[in-house]
Amino acid sequence: MFPKHILLIATLAYTILSADASDTQQKMITIEKAPLLIPTIELTPESRSYDAQLAKVYSLYQEELRRYWSDPRLNSKESWVTYTPDQKSRSTVDFLQKEIILETITSTITTAQSNLRNLLRRTITVNTKEAFEQDPLQMRVMKLIRPKNMAHPMLKGEPILADILLSADPTPEEIERYITDVLKTDKIEQSPLGVQKPEKHYSIHIPLPQEILHRRSMTYQMNISELSQRFELPAPLIFSIIHTESSYNPFATSYLPGYGLMQVVPDKNSEETYLFLHEQALIPSAQYLYDGNNNIEMGSAHLHLLYYRHLKDIKDKNSRLYCAIAAYNTGIDELTTAFSDKGDTQEFLSKINTMSAPEVYAYLQEHLRYDTTKAYLQRVIEGMLIYYKAYGEDGRRIQSI
Repeated sequence: MFPKHILLIATLAYTILSADASDTQQKMITIEKAPLLIPTIELTPESRSYDAQLAKVYSLYQEELRRYWSDPRLNSKESWVTYTPDQKSRSTVDFLQKEIILETITSTITTAQSNLRNLLRRTITVNTKEAFEQDPLQMRVMKLIRPKNMAHPMLKGEPILADILLSADPTPEEIERYITDVLKTDKIEQSPLGVQKPEKHYSIHIPLPQEILHRRSMTYQMNISELSQRFELPAPLIFSIIHTESSYNPFATSYLPGYGLMQVVPDKNSEETYLFLHEQALIPSAQYLYDGNNNIEMGSAHLHLLYYRHLKDIKDKNSRLYCAIAAYNTGIDELTTAFSDKGDTQEFLSKINTMSAPEVYAYLQEHLRYDTTKAYLQRVIEGMLIYYKAYGEDGRRIQSI
């Protein structure tokens, strides 16, 4: 029997994505009239050269970090990691585990306290623009010669932790009080680095509020609501994909590489999306995608293209929703192959259009190649219900903490 909670979500998704006949017809007319600007995209020698340079910068930076750190971690999907210019102190904000980890390598507890205090002050007060510009690794990346077809505007600066941990406009005294309250000497852990090394490793774990993901979602609520209307998508879908992709980490980075809140990958899909948005065939840079509003616009527009362009011939709206979510994670080709061994589009459509939405969901859970995509689909669908209850269909419900 099909899982009850998924049936509830299917009903919810149908309610959100469906309209009356006249609305649906009008939407289809609008979509059919939209210019179908799909570029033929090839990786240029210039792009390949940039990718190689980028990989080299990251590799060299990690090698440098190994002088002090046995685990020279960098940004991940869930964690925002920054180092000081001397590379001997670092902060990790783990949005999924809901904690800040501060670490420093020095010879005395007094110096360690000072280093950790400075590190925490920076971590809780910087916005995204300041964090990017103060990141030694990103400054190296900025010096690379970028391809001419790369979109590269400046970040606009959005709050990361300040509006969650402090008041709306914190005074210097409030900031110092917070730092003093959480940086208790008896909570600082220390461990030796080796017999021949006079320095020690000092660290402290600082819990973040349990409601941090909800608070972070509020930062982008109005933007998501507007994009929901603009791209004819349910706001809970956008919220849920951000939650699943990055846990609201603005500097989320994956191995693909995917960047930012919705893990947009600078590839042919993002070039198509940028062309759809701006009528220019450009690939967004990491800096472009670390801007939260740019990222959500790109991710939402890509979802729109998946649902209303690439998968428009799937008749059942719930089935199309499930496929759009799966394709956002694994790509159209992988989705098609799940229904057709040869990747034949017509066979894919013929098969899927004979199935009910619950059957499509069950089929995807059985036949998608990657378990990560199966889990992704389930998490996003379940998350939609959570965000529907929190923000409503259009994302405009007022929140209070």
